[in-house]
Amino acid sequence: MSREETRRNDGAALMMAIVFVVITSLVVGVLASRLGADSLHVDYFSDGELCLQGAEFALAQSRHELAGGGDGSIGLEGWQLPADCGGPPARCLPTMDAAGVTPVTDSALPGVRWYTLAVNWANDTRDNNGDGTVDGPDEAGTHSIYAVAQCRRNLCRIEVILHDARGTAGTIAGSPDELVQLSWREL
Repeated sequence: MSREETRRNDGAALMMAIVFVVITSLVVGVLASRLGADSLHVDYFSDGELCLQGAEFALAQSRHELAGGGDGSIGLEGWQLPADCGGPPARCLPTMDAAGVTPVTDSALPGVRWYTLAVNWANDTRDNNGDGTVDGPDEAGTHSIYAVAQCRRNLCRIEVILHDARGTAGTIAGSPDELVQLSWREL
């Protein structure tokens, strides 16, 4: 091999090494970025599941309070549903840090704060069932429960409509099993 040929090929190995390092760096950067995004997505999903469990837990607590003769609202002792709500109570649910709201926590669900609002259809001055009669006899024994739970950035709100299987008016006293769930929806 002559000296001329050696000089022409001197930089080829270095160029191949640089190309290899650049391509490897790009691949590693893309994989690291993807891993970070996947980790955030998993955390968000896990928080959402925990938040939904918190809302379901809140609903169960409210259901037990209704069955025990209480009003079913938990964590809202200093808050009242505004009279000028202008629609279903779901439109007027307070934020976790609103005045009169004291979110509840439980060691079974660490990091989750929740409250519930229970509305008795028999005395809420609304025609809830659409029969044209405000607080009519068909609305007796029916309650809407709005459960709101928060876990970090996630907020879960559900509405459940319960009816006392005995058809009693006013407060409900008895077993939570006597409360028939008519509907469930996420708000």
